[in-house]
Amino acid sequence: MNEANCPEKLTCYLILICRFHLLLYFGIMKKIIILSVVVLLLANSQSFCQSINLPIDSVKTFLCKKWQMDYTMTGGMRLDPMPGAVIMNFEFYKDGTLNLTNNKDAERSTGTWSYNKNKKLISVAIKGGSNMTISSLKEDELIIVMDMSKATPDDPTEIKLFFKIKTT
Repeated sequence: MNEANCPEKLTCYLILICRFHLLLYFGIMKKIIILSVVVLLLANSQSFCQSINLPIDSVKTFLCKKWQMDYTMTGGMRLDPMPGAVIMNFEFYKDGTLNLTNNKDAERSTGTWSYNKNKKLISVAIKGGSNMTISSLKEDELIIVMDMSKATPDDPTEIKLFFKIKTT
């Protein structure tokens, strides 16, 4: 064995050992980060997966009002409407129909809503399309979840629309 090559081999072994430890460290860190993200998503998923445990008469009583959008949530961020922004309004009727209007113009879209007691959710369809569900219904608050997976398959982030009772 040539003594002159020994420091080079030792250096190579040390570099390989350091790389191995770095890969191991970052591999463990990556797993910890992924696990943390999964835990956070599961903790937040309860708010997305709320169910409506009301008889149909109560659903109609709570739902069939005029609702005005208060704010939206997307990606965990609350987005309040900017001054002068278009504000979405829903008016639900007991016969399963609805009107969608806004505060800027007189344009009105019609749609339907239906309550599935077994799935404990309310589906909302505007002009025949259905990509919205009501995930929470309270006497003074309505939360609509828009499923964006069909519109943006590369980024299927859910958008939650929070409504309050329209007062004017």
